[in-house]
Amino acid sequence: MEHDFPARLLDGRSAVPQRGRLSLDHSELRFAAEAGGAHAWSMREVRSVQRVANEVHLILPGADQEDPEQRLSVLDRAFEDVIDAAQKRFGASARVGVQRVARRIGVLGWAVIALVAVPLSYAVYAIALPHLHVLVSHERAAALGELVHEAMGSTWATIEDTPFELVAGRMVEELREPDLPFDLRVGLVDLDEPNAVALPGGRILVFRGLLRLAPSADALAGVLAHEIAHVEKRHGLQHILRSIGLIQFAANAVGGGIDGLETAETIVEFSSGLLILKHSRDHEREADRVALSKLHRTGRSARGLMEFLELCRAENGDLPESMGWISTHPLGTERTENLERAVAEETDARPWMSAGEWATFQARYAD
Repeated sequence: MEHDFPARLLDGRSAVPQRGRLSLDHSELRFAAEAGGAHAWSMREVRSVQRVANEVHLILPGADQEDPEQRLSVLDRAFEDVIDAAQKRFGASARVGVQRVARRIGVLGWAVIALVAVPLSYAVYAIALPHLHVLVSHERAAALGELVHEAMGSTWATIEDTPFELVAGRMVEELREPDLPFDLRVGLVDLDEPNAVALPGGRILVFRGLLRLAPSADALAGVLAHEIAHVEKRHGLQHILRSIGLIQFAANAVGGGIDGLETAETIVEFSSGLLILKHSRDHEREADRVALSKLHRTGRSARGLMEFLELCRAENGDLPESMGWISTHPLGTERTENLERAVAEETDARPWMSAGEWATFQARYAD
């Protein structure tokens, strides 16, 4: 049975549509233009069926592969039922089939799917992704750490300071694990904030403000032992992977995407600075445990680290986790008690420097 409807054809090459009549005969569509000329398509060539106001629009392929798509507007809503029946009988393209399924699911169905898909996507990106750090090579982890460091630009630019490099280098060499498969690099950042950051791959940044506040060389060594533990346990990599997951999840939700250097830049912008590297309390407990083990193995004291944490908390007043090293290394009662217990059990710990030597060293960073 043949059906006939008024229609307009926009062939993609001309801005002026052709008026004519569209007929549907079994599995074939035929358009006859009023000005002359005819076109024909099989039912399976229909790429999309769209309902717009009182019209039904068909998206069709061009005459040749290189030609743009054609839009056929049928000026009768009754055509929608006719072509729907014809496609069910003679077949439709996969694209149109998906559209039909989408219409059948409806708003409520899609809402239910979203309620399941959104938490599942979050779980994949934000929860599962950090645990894949074991699959990331040391070289790639170091490259990611460098991307984050570069993305921070001049904010985290390190300065050359030979006395610091000698002191910190000696501490790191003694505290690191002998079989660590990559080098640890310690740099000094000229910021008057009592902080230290461990990036994936072995870069540790110590801020000048930490040297100003640290009460002893033992405090600096304790902080470095803690940061080395973060590197060895790959905590920073896990945080960055989780952040990438959250950002990618958000990007996918709005149809965007991120890659390469844009990832590192987006991480930094998204995190407003150091918040991206804020460690979980579980990671802090693990880093403390490893740091205490390192200090005990080398015959060094944890008292300096405990005193430094107390000074940080006192300097920050009633907001102990608002800034500085504590802001990126959450301090809880359990951590404090563990440090106090470790200090109480120490015997014959060797200091890194005398009080006078530390005072001379620290004076370089007072201003």
